[in-house]
Amino acid sequence: ILVGDSDQLPSVGAGNVLNDLILSEKIQYVRLNKIFRQSEQSSIVDYSHEIINGNIPDNYERSNEFYFLKRSDADSTLLTVTELCTERLKNAYGFSPLNSIQVLCPSRKKSCGSLNLNNILQDKLNPLVDKQTELVFKGFSFRQGDKVMHIKNDYDIVWETDEGECGTGVFNGDIGFIENVDV
Repeated sequence: ILVGDSDQLPSVGAGNVLNDLILSEKIQYVRLNKIFRQSEQSSIVDYSHEIINGNIPDNYERSNEFYFLKRSDADSTLLTVTELCTERLKNAYGFSPLNSIQVLCPSRKKSCGSLNLNNILQDKLNPLVDKQTELVFKGFSFRQGDKVMHIKNDYDIVWETDEGECGTGVFNGDIGFIENVDV
């Protein structure tokens, strides 16, 4: 039994296994279509179904759960993402830039890729201050207070929380904060 989302972006390296199997018409499958995360009247549901069906909606209605900001070039997109993360979402909704906002990028490179966005957001949200310890490794700067994401599974790391909970394994997508930099 395979369980997954055939509409999800394909994984890097492994390919688009689930969707390819479905398209092969060689296997039986069941497609679940009941929405549980949002109400059935949700604009997110409506727009996602439009996109899945190959239609790009051109009239987005702003709602309390969704709005679309169209930008036509990388520079204005980068500026908008930076403003949303550092000011606009905080001012409009009270979101904490570090704790309540997560930026997802389809690529690592170019001006709107995760490498450049991480550097810009780090400088805006956790700027280097006098006498602050910073570790520079392979062109990346690490500072106390930085939000970080693990990008590769490591099943052997042993960890313990401040509350005494113990476990093993750090996984792709796990988020944390740098508490101390010792160089």
